[in-house]
Amino acid sequence: VPYTGLVLSDALGALGVLPATIDLMEREVGANGTLIMVDAGPRCNEVESILVQNRGILRTVMATEQAKMTS
Repeated sequence: VPYTGLVLSDALGALGVLPATIDLMEREVGANGTLIMVDAGPRCNEVESILVQNRGILRTVMATEQAKMTS
């Protein structure tokens, strides 16, 4: 199944991510980048380890947005 394109600002805005954070993510990811969002819960260390082993660049949700992203 082919992936479909999306407008990052629309997708993240619907999750309650602040516009300034969306702008930062768009600059960091770029037009050809890949963004993986994970709600790992108690398995956070395991998920981070997998991403690092596969050359992922880790970013964490700012504390002020954590509640908006998980509610």
